[in-house]
Amino acid sequence: MKYKADKDSFINEIEERKISYLVHFTKVENLVGIFGRKKLIPRVEIDKIGHPTSKGYFGVRDNLRYDDKKEYICLSIQHPNYYMFDRKQKEEGGDWCVILIDKKYIYCEHTIFSISNAASNFAQQVGIDGSFNNFMSLFKDSINKSTGYGSRRLTRENLLPCYPTCMQAEVLVRDSILCSDFIKVYFNDEQAIKHAEEMIKDELAEIRKWDISPILALFELNKRFWSEQRE
Repeated sequence: MKYKADKDSFINEIEERKISYLVHFTKVENLVGIFGRKKLIPRVEIDKIGHPTSKGYFGVRDNLRYDDKKEYICLSIQHPNYYMFDRKQKEEGGDWCVILIDKKYIYCEHTIFSISNAASNFAQQVGIDGSFNNFMSLFKDSINKSTGYGSRRLTRENLLPCYPTCMQAEVLVRDSILCSDFIKVYFNDEQAIKHAEEMIKDELAEIRKWDISPILALFELNKRFWSEQRE
């Protein structure tokens, strides 16, 4: 794995902000393909596979990638993108899980950063790249965010240092993420865990060493940092 030339700047900032991990969410059935290949792969690779319905990816989290970043895997810092996570669960139903990933992918050579949802006009106008300055922009004291519904000001009031100012800020990792770099996999409830166990029998012993456990209220508690008027 190659890192950015200024990785030390990233490492210092990550430690200063006490960032512990990156986050990715997906449907439980997608774990078959993820653990079967021992890595999380981007949309461009999933397209080549053809979304099989056995021993592979069962579906695609985002059928329409408006950000034109199909070679990247979308992650968030320290928390799921609640807006998108809630929306996907309501639209698609089924069992979902949240994967915690090693923070070192922040300073991988080709990782890029988006101040908000990478598909938004706002994020693309600000710029999406892998520079340290762009990474720091995720933690601005305030952001004037323009959307199709108008403009609003986001601030860091009540936010812990590890959280980006915008709930939908993204870290986009190119190519793949190894399962060995997963920290934990969280599920909504015991039923979702049983669903995963039934589907991934071959890899179950290996997965357990990464401590699969119910999500409970872990991420729900963090929602208090983003009131409705903030996002």
